[in-house]
Amino acid sequence: MTAGTIFRTILRGIERESPTILTTLGITGIATTAIMAVRATPKALSLLEDERAERYRDESRREPVSKIDIVKITWKCYIPATLVGIGTIACFIGAHSINLRRNAALAGLYTLS
Repeated sequence: MTAGTIFRTILRGIERESPTILTTLGITGIATTAIMAVRATPKALSLLEDERAERYRDESRREPVSKIDIVKITWKCYIPATLVGIGTIACFIGAHSINLRRNAALAGLYTLS
């Protein structure tokens, strides 16, 4: 076997099993997103506590931290988890799309026979 033949065989197998691969990546992505969000929370809480301490020290800004301010302070901590979550959603949509196309092709072949 040549390297080209092996490569084409691998690509064909990946294409044939792509919905399964994408679903597996999606399931793994769910767990990864949760783990990354949990790991980012202590850093976000630390940033929030620093902001509250800063406001307490500054006499002119003694108001509590609003919900909008909380988002502005902590959003950067959750960027990696958000990106993994978006990738997870893309995997599930891709797997579903491939299955829909395959089912449509099978339905078309069935009507011809």
